[in-house]
Amino acid sequence: MIKKTMAKSEIFVKKNWVDILLILIIFLIGFSIRLINLRYGLQTDELKWIFRAKKFIWALYDLNPSGTMISNHPGVTTMYLTGFVYFLLPENLDILSYSRLPFCILGAATCSLIYLMGSSIFNRERGFLAAVMLTFEPFYIGITRIVHLDGLLSFFFTLTLYFFWLGITQKKNKFTLYFLGSH
Repeated sequence: MIKKTMAKSEIFVKKNWVDILLILIIFLIGFSIRLINLRYGLQTDELKWIFRAKKFIWALYDLNPSGTMISNHPGVTTMYLTGFVYFLLPENLDILSYSRLPFCILGAATCSLIYLMGSSIFNRERGFLAAVMLTFEPFYIGITRIVHLDGLLSFFFTLTLYFFWLGITQKKNKFTLYFLGSH
């Protein structure tokens, strides 16, 4: 069973090595752009999100579900990501920079998803062009460097569209379409 899976993965890598390389390059460039001067600049909502995340994660840790209702704003995913980082790190570290890391990672992953989606819908060149345009777009770089909902929204929306496209176009694998319908 394991040998069969390994053989399939080797065939997949040999067949799609260019796409895998481009996805990694897009991700690494996008991530490194977002890491430049990560600790500088402050958006006013970030401190609110970090404070909310701290209270949220400690309420989860204490098994106090009523304590997780901190705001009427629907930012549970933001509080999970930021609270998880806050929970793992000691308090004397630069919490702002470390809280921004998951958002930088997902912002760079969105650029790679755009490549996958563009190359699936059109062709490799158009997918690469779309990914490069998003990777270097200043507003998107800025919005995916901060602790806020917008970067997460773009990632999950792009992921949903990509899975939806795969579910429609790949008749043999309806699992992706069923998976999306279950959420």
